[in-house]
Amino acid sequence: MPSRTLVFAAGSNAHGQLGNGTRDDSNSFNLCHFAVQSSLSPLPPSSSVAGGVPKSGHLNPSTVSPTAHVGFGKPKVAPPEVNLQHKLCEPMHLPHATSSSDCKPDVIKIASGANHTLILLRKGHYHQPEDPTHGGSGSPIAQYPSIPPIPTLIYGSGDSSKGQLNRQPPSQGTKRFERIHLTHETLGYHVVNIAAAWETSYFVLRHLLQPERHPDVLIAIGGNDFGELARTQRSPPPSGIGGGGSRSKGKGKEKQLQSPDLVGAARENVVSFDHLLRTTDAPLHISSITASIHHVIVILDLLSSTEPLTRQQIVVGWGACRHGQLGPQVAPPPCPIRDGAKTTPPQSFTSTPTQLLASTQDPVCSVGVGAQHTVLLHESGAISAWGSNRKHQLQGVSSEVDIVNIGCTWNGTYLVTAALSQLPGWSILATGSGDKGQLGRADPITKSGGGSASKNTNTTAAPVDPIIAPVNFPNQETPATRIKKLACGSEHVLALLDAGQPGNELTELWAWGWNEHGNLGFGHKLDRHLPTIIDLSDSLQAVRDVTVRHRILDIWAGCGTSWIAMEIDEDAKE
Repeated sequence: MPSRTLVFAAGSNAHGQLGNGTRDDSNSFNLCHFAVQSSLSPLPPSSSVAGGVPKSGHLNPSTVSPTAHVGFGKPKVAPPEVNLQHKLCEPMHLPHATSSSDCKPDVIKIASGANHTLILLRKGHYHQPEDPTHGGSGSPIAQYPSIPPIPTLIYGSGDSSKGQLNRQPPSQGTKRFERIHLTHETLGYHVVNIAAAWETSYFVLRHLLQPERHPDVLIAIGGNDFGELARTQRSPPPSGIGGGGSRSKGKGKEKQLQSPDLVGAARENVVSFDHLLRTTDAPLHISSITASIHHVIVILDLLSSTEPLTRQQIVVGWGACRHGQLGPQVAPPPCPIRDGAKTTPPQSFTSTPTQLLASTQDPVCSVGVGAQHTVLLHESGAISAWGSNRKHQLQGVSSEVDIVNIGCTWNGTYLVTAALSQLPGWSILATGSGDKGQLGRADPITKSGGGSASKNTNTTAAPVDPIIAPVNFPNQETPATRIKKLACGSEHVLALLDAGQPGNELTELWAWGWNEHGNLGFGHKLDRHLPTIIDLSDSLQAVRDVTVRHRILDIWAGCGTSWIAMEIDEDAKE
């Protein structure tokens, strides 16, 4: 059945971070706009690539046109631009597609900082039509079967004053989503993950053809006020694929091999993990990256290069650490250090990626970060927590078991339980700041008393709840309802529920908490202290689709912003 994917956003938009073509806050979910442009330029003429393409498959960035796409093998003739563009799906909104089409994209992830947003799309494969002028066996395109299409696209919108959108000039922002191009994409890499701190963007790249032989690359661009770029010095960023170069043995000793300077390296900082690795022979995969306002947590997987295959996990972090959010390994001294007449204040951040945890028995599978705290979910369902507990955001979380998902607002922690012996089989436990209704319960269990009245309901909520307790969902008496995803923003929460039967999803979006910018999408800017279902009929009317033929695919929440990826059947149009 023909369908298409649309992205909707609500909330804060002073810098155009919602990508809807305006800089006005939106208190309901409106469509995001994507700029139309070619995502794949043809290979440059042979004269523009000095010496052709080396055997390694890596082009010299200094000799390649910025719009060039990497080729593996020396081209005879440049593929016609019209043919390559004919194969791509690059619409103003996400492409129309059928369920069997290769051109239907997936929204992999949305990440937002203070005033900028990143979107990572999985692009469809090439569709090979029968017309020989458009890719048949006799066409120029067929002469280049080794050209790997970049399977992902990165888009950005909003503020770029710190260079976080990699635009030229760096300070130029945008109010619609436009392509972000990275130099490593011309070196045979594609983006597999993204994250955003306050004014910093992160991109995890993986080699297209040989990911088992080439380590992943982490690029950071933008603000560096708290060491977010992970630069140990303010000289040009480390060169070398995989975050600082590769090693090979020559004449009985190791020799450091440096890759050529990258185009735009002043902006595209390659984060180095070499100082944490005993050997660079084992492939390095970055399995996850999670960014808060000013600190970052990355999970590294070192894969053995010989049988039997094993995985060594390392949890790494950097950035702000004054409140212990990076764990005891980088906890600051409890008071200023006095050395005679000189006083050194407590360390407020570290710009060096530091090993926080090495786990082989119970690996970490998910990370949640608040403004000043960090929560780790282990594969066993156990929880580890670091950082500030000033607002009780860590209260009782480490004693919980059978947890299947986690999330953090700036000053709160949320745990999804898997209590399968009880109906409906799940619950969300919350603790921390609740003055804007973030804890999702009207009468919180508290010893402090004196709750503050809500502006739009007859319920009350205490500013801080010192006891972890369930969020009050009104529909939890229905056993068939399942929770699909929890998304925590700065001080608001979204939950995607499925009230349908297996094989016939009936998705519902619920929201609660802070709503000053309309980020809950209710059509107003009043806080909600209890989970409330969002009516998306007005949003769907904007694209003239009836409401019964849609499905919410995924949700995300950011700094006063909320996001929905939705699939709509084409034949549901009025």
